[in-house]
Amino acid sequence: MEASQMVTQGMWERDSMLLQLPHFTKDLAKRCQENNIETVFDLVEMEDEERQELLKMKDTELLDIARFCNRFPNIDLTYEVVGSEDVT
Repeated sequence: MEASQMVTQGMWERDSMLLQLPHFTKDLAKRCQENNIETVFDLVEMEDEERQELLKMKDTELLDIARFCNRFPNIDLTYEVVGSEDVT
C-alpha cells in the first residue's frame, strides 16, 4: 500500500507528509517539523494565530490548506486474529 501511495503522490516514504498540502515547500515542511508539527492532524490542532504565524501565507493559500485538511482521510482500523490462541 505504501508503494502505491508514494507512486500516486510522487513522494518518498522519508518525505514529510506535509508536502501533500497545497503551497507547501520543503523549507516550510522543515520549519513545521522544527516546531513539532509533523502531520496534517498536528497542523489542524494548532490555534489559528499560531498556524498563521508559522505558515506566513496569504489568506487564499490558508483557505486552500483548510479545504485540503477538511477532506484529508482519517481511517481507524481494527482487526481480530482468528484462532489467536494458536499464534505464538
